[in-house]
Amino acid sequence: MTGSPRALVIGAGPAGLAAAACLQREGVPFRLVDRRGVAGGAFNLMYRGVTLMSPARYTSLPGLKLRVRGEYVTAPQYRDYLQRYVCLHRLNVERAEVERVERVRRGFRVTFMGDGEPCLFDAVVVATGMFDCPIRPSIEDLRAAEDSGAELEVMHARDWRGPENFRGRRLLIVGAASSGVELAEECARAGVAVTVSARSGIRVAAQRFLGRDVHDYAYRIFDRIPVWLLGSYCSRRPTLPGIDLGFRRFVREGLIVVRGLVTVIDGRRVKFADSHDAEFDAVVLATGYQFRTPFLPDSVARAAAGHPLSRNGESTSWEGLFVLGMPCARTVSSEFLYGIARDAPEVARQVRARLGRTSFDERRLS
Repeated sequence: MTGSPRALVIGAGPAGLAAAACLQREGVPFRLVDRRGVAGGAFNLMYRGVTLMSPARYTSLPGLKLRVRGEYVTAPQYRDYLQRYVCLHRLNVERAEVERVERVRRGFRVTFMGDGEPCLFDAVVVATGMFDCPIRPSIEDLRAAEDSGAELEVMHARDWRGPENFRGRRLLIVGAASSGVELAEECARAGVAVTVSARSGIRVAAQRFLGRDVHDYAYRIFDRIPVWLLGSYCSRRPTLPGIDLGFRRFVREGLIVVRGLVTVIDGRRVKFADSHDAEFDAVVLATGYQFRTPFLPDSVARAAAGHPLSRNGESTSWEGLFVLGMPCARTVSSEFLYGIARDAPEVARQVRARLGRTSFDERRLS
């Protein structure tokens, strides 16, 4: 991209790559930065055994069709797709971590970690995702159990590497939303008995309805629901139910045991709100993730779940600050790959229109 960069894209996961490709198509000079300096985001760190819940037909990004055998795509397949996406669009991912974004007149001054010279941009697109920000539950003595490092192994689902690591061990999964259900099913299929702690019961949905994947219906509904009707959902971002790929059957067969909320961890002994208690060798926290943007000041309005509040993809606080891949940025499906693919072209068009209203030279910093 020739010319001084006038837009900054933060994050090189699917959302950041889609934003960069669409900005390129709009002729907008930009910088694409990622703190690791590689494309792929969470898919570079994700466990290889993960299969995306959405069918492959809903995961393509603008400008490149994803083609795989079968209806669904695995995490490694999608990671490879993102590498092809980078090559096709000739995207340059720069290794840089944003320390601070400040509002300057009608633009933004951005300071990078370890770089004393700030840069000025007309627009900023935040596409940082949430995989690097796992949520840890408030459980009595959980931190002590982790710090001991001897009696009980504690890990977040982010660091899951397969059920084979837990053969012959007593395993507890804390959390019964989509990731907790998926991990429990994988353990059961591998013959590893597991206990699942659920705060308020297990919510699982069928994968198919009338012969079609449920996403075929869900996305059609999401496209038609105005985000203002779902203010509470968009603000809190409640966890999604798991897809039943054998969960109920595994419970009946005794391979998965469901317990209530964990209240206390004392060494290897775990106490539950339903009055049960048992000893475990390992605990996996399938307790979700949160959006964090520490480089943005407190003056940028955020939802209860942590993501910047936006309207049509643009911050409600700062004109010219855009978000991509975050809940309800434009539609109810904005945080999913399907929504990212639909939102990225619109955000790029808005950035291009903004360049016609304002002009900055990043060399003229006050």
